[in-house]
Amino acid sequence: MKKIILLFAIGLIILSMQSCDKAPLNQPNVVLPDSLREGIFVLNEGNFQSGNASLDYIDVYGNAYYSDVFKVANGKPLGDVLQSMNIINDKIYLVINNSGKIEIIDKKTFKSISTISGLRSPRYILPISSNKAYVSDLYDNSIAVVDLSNNSIIKKIQTQTWTEQMILSGNNVLITCPNSKYILGIDIATDEIKDSIELSYGTESIQQQNDSTYWILCSGNQTKNINAGLYKIIYNNSTFKVSKTFVFASNELPNKLLLNKNKTSLYWIKKDIYKMSVSDSILPNTPLIYADGKNYYGMALDKKYDELYVSDVLDYVQKSKAYRYSATIGQIKGLFNSGTITRDFYFNY
Repeated sequence: MKKIILLFAIGLIILSMQSCDKAPLNQPNVVLPDSLREGIFVLNEGNFQSGNASLDYIDVYGNAYYSDVFKVANGKPLGDVLQSMNIINDKIYLVINNSGKIEIIDKKTFKSISTISGLRSPRYILPISSNKAYVSDLYDNSIAVVDLSNNSIIKKIQTQTWTEQMILSGNNVLITCPNSKYILGIDIATDEIKDSIELSYGTESIQQQNDSTYWILCSGNQTKNINAGLYKIIYNNSTFKVSKTFVFASNELPNKLLLNKNKTSLYWIKKDIYKMSVSDSILPNTPLIYADGKNYYGMALDKKYDELYVSDVLDYVQKSKAYRYSATIGQIKGLFNSGTITRDFYFNY
């Protein structure tokens, strides 16, 4: 009997080793060597008004984890609440929400190059051309138009509402507005609002399926008794049309909409993590991944390896944990420790 129990225990250990890769090893606080060019950026918000936002880096080939690379490279903290990042013209643009700035750093050394200031509460930056970008904003009720040649704000497009995620669609940019029912369309030639469509309240996330098809997740508003919704819209010849509508239950709060590499499946967090085919006619009842007590917060899709990276921010005070799951079947692939309130991952392959 003892032999059977021992063999069973050994079998469980082997199975766990096969199903979960080793976590990347934490490295000393040194600037990354010049030989590292590709990997994963881990964006940690930090605590609001604490100025402890941080940017981490994972060398996937060397299985190494580098913490707070901006502070290490520049000898100063990054700022208050790291919201998002983008790589434009081979430079990294870090959007620091509560600090009202965008830090531009060298992609190889992480050294600071410049800072875009004059922003109230920036959320995302989207390149429109090699010398022009749009920046959405939480409190400014506008889109800032930035000259990338000198990193200055040229003008602001008044929107009368909080602006969030943006997608470039031909000669227009589609923009979500989380405290309204609308998606806005801005003409990039004139920098003017050209179109809009009314959906459910809280247009939060947007994903592009093809040249004319988009998915929008609306968070709803429980105070106003407005349910969350998922919409498939067609945007063609500067005209909006709703193609599909899905309505969540009144107590459900979905967020973080994603679309897989093949544009066939949608994902979102609703305490657990859900997956739905773009051809489905009803919302899924069963999660792809159960939270099992985890506090899922940030989620991103590694399209090269078809994996979901999901952060568990615990109590928002402790350092986060990050999980890797198969985007196809939801099997856990790995786990590693990250920074304070990990909100996103950026894959630089």
